[in-house]
Amino acid sequence: MPLNYSKFDHLVDSDDERPDPKARALAERQKMYDEMQKQMEERRTAEREQAEAEKPSHQKDRFAYAEGDCSELARELLKSCLQKAGSVKVANGVLSVAAVEKVEGEASTFKVRGQPRHTWELNFKVKWVYQWMGANFDEGPQRAEGAVAVLDYGDATTLSAAETPPNVRKNWTDKGTLDLARQKEVERALGGKPWPPTEGTLLASLVTTLEAFAQQLPEQTAGSLQQRRELREEAAKQEAAEFAEGGGVRIEEVDS
Repeated sequence: MPLNYSKFDHLVDSDDERPDPKARALAERQKMYDEMQKQMEERRTAEREQAEAEKPSHQKDRFAYAEGDCSELARELLKSCLQKAGSVKVANGVLSVAAVEKVEGEASTFKVRGQPRHTWELNFKVKWVYQWMGANFDEGPQRAEGAVAVLDYGDATTLSAAETPPNVRKNWTDKGTLDLARQKEVERALGGKPWPPTEGTLLASLVTTLEAFAQQLPEQTAGSLQQRRELREEAAKQEAAEFAEGGGVRIEEVDS
């Protein structure tokens, strides 16, 4: 009797030759993750192209610039710089910065021909104190206080020339036991008129801190922007990983 070979046409593979279910699941998950990354990149590209298309014509050429607000960073940096102003010896006493208050205004960063630029318009108030020893032991240490308000300090303000000075207002808040002669000496040690302040005055020391602020602001802004960019990228990667681990389903926590 001849053999019927047709029954051997549908042989089932052994378990050793079947694909591993875990490996197959991992491969499918990786494929899903890659597809999701591709879709996200396509969406970002489409958004960039749309934003570019919606720009005015004067912002599409090589002179295009992008603006960004850096007001909070500028105010904090300015306050930090002003607090480092040096003290001034006058009339057997010391004149120094006691506190920096009311740092207000705005600042922004932009690019011109690919080069970063900054503009700002800031106001601030510096409280100063003059301390000296009394004429005898019973009087002990003495102090008088005042304030300097600087208005309209901007990137166009000239710190070492008289062209565009800021608006400077000085006043006493507590003269203590100061006699008139010593009061006049302290006022001269404050400086301010004419502009720029005379070297060796407290305002001249403040100008030095303003120069440091103008130099450090671009560095601080660049560092802050880079940090924010890295945080956004890290958050996007984490979100994509969680999405892939969830099998392509976004899982959100619900408050109980």
